[in-house]
Amino acid sequence: MKALSTIVLTLLLLPSAHAGMGYDFRSISTGLSKQTVSGSVRAEGGGMRVDFTTGDDLLFRGGTYALATAGRKVLTVVDPAAKTFYELDTDRILGNADAMLKQFGGRFTVSNPKARTIDGGDAGRIAGFPARRSKVESSFDVAVQALGQNMKIQMQNTTDVWWTRSIGAEYTSFLQKSGFKTGIEAVDKLLAAQTSTAANGFPLRQITTTKIVLNGNAMTSTTTSEVSKVRQMKVAPSLFVVPAGFVKVSSPLEKMLNSR
Repeated sequence: MKALSTIVLTLLLLPSAHAGMGYDFRSISTGLSKQTVSGSVRAEGGGMRVDFTTGDDLLFRGGTYALATAGRKVLTVVDPAAKTFYELDTDRILGNADAMLKQFGGRFTVSNPKARTIDGGDAGRIAGFPARRSKVESSFDVAVQALGQNMKIQMQNTTDVWWTRSIGAEYTSFLQKSGFKTGIEAVDKLLAAQTSTAANGFPLRQITTTKIVLNGNAMTSTTTSEVSKVRQMKVAPSLFVVPAGFVKVSSPLEKMLNSR
């Protein structure tokens, strides 16, 4: 799940222009989560489709695709083989820190939120486009009371992002937003204020490192995400619609919650 968050932008910024755009993506995670998520994105006229060649085997499996529509915080995941689909709240899948903390149950208190952006200047050309580099850092502390125990958690997140203004930010998929959102309101407010410049560009490459310190024990994961084969293209409107006859089912998140 964290890999999707790395594969490090929000669905509110979907394409509104008439021109269509397509590109491939690949995200490799190491450390706590070892996996590769890859596929392609097609977007036009307020619609976006993300086809997964390989997925995280939790929310997105290989062979499925996700649909998004401008102005909606809902992602529709379609499984052509099973002829089913389910919906996901994008705030929940992007705000992974909040979701992780809630898994502990009990109460938790967030303190010492910090966020900053460092301008790395010109970064040459990536995938044929002029790029700039920015570093986004965020951190916060959490005190958790659950199951009769007190736990202290320190969260540190660093995202190096290489971005361009040669491609509209509206073509950025939800998979590229993780470095700019934690799910913790106090931290996300700081990030929103700090990352306005980088968030207004199109991410070509991202490297996100997350460090979690739980009661003094450190765990680290790193996700490297990159886009390639960026091209203009005409996208048929039918690609943004769930095929007739497909059945709506519970999402993997709903199944996990119902099993508790």
